[in-house]
Amino acid sequence: MNMTKHYQTELALLVGDDLSEAEAVEVYRHLSTCPECRAHLQKLRKSQNALSEYALETSASPKVDLRARVQKSLPTPAQIQRRHRILHNWAPAATVVVACTLLFMVMSPEQSTPTNNTGHVSAPSGGRMHSIRDDRVTFDQKHLDELTRPEHKSMRGIPELPRYQPSDKVRQIEPFFVYPSNGRN
Repeated sequence: MNMTKHYQTELALLVGDDLSEAEAVEVYRHLSTCPECRAHLQKLRKSQNALSEYALETSASPKVDLRARVQKSLPTPAQIQRRHRILHNWAPAATVVVACTLLFMVMSPEQSTPTNNTGHVSAPSGGRMHSIRDDRVTFDQKHLDELTRPEHKSMRGIPELPRYQPSDKVRQIEPFFVYPSNGRN
């Protein structure tokens, strides 16, 4: 046996009861002649005992403490009843609010183009369309004339309509219903 060799790994296995019988006999023979290994074995056994005691102390108590803590954190039946009562009291009001919101969204006109600070809606089309305000689109006259030419691509397939000239007379349309007079004017 080599007396300069110390059995560090084998000592740890001996403390953990993981050595075969033949290996344990060899380690015990070495321990009889080596005071350093005996001191190391004593330290390993103390550490092993301390860990075992700590494991025994902590293994039983957390289960009880954990269960008690979880039980304490659970809501009581009175708290559950209160939450359900609040939910059932507010549910009809929330339903009405959601229904009104949806109705408002469906009934309101869509805003598909964002407005700027002046209330005008800017539309980028090369500077030809100026603005949209109150559902009116204004174009410059040159661009409007170009768009309405019969040979323009946007007018293909559309029969030419007579153009309105400011000098044309506008026919007055008579109302088809006349309110009866009540004698007061």
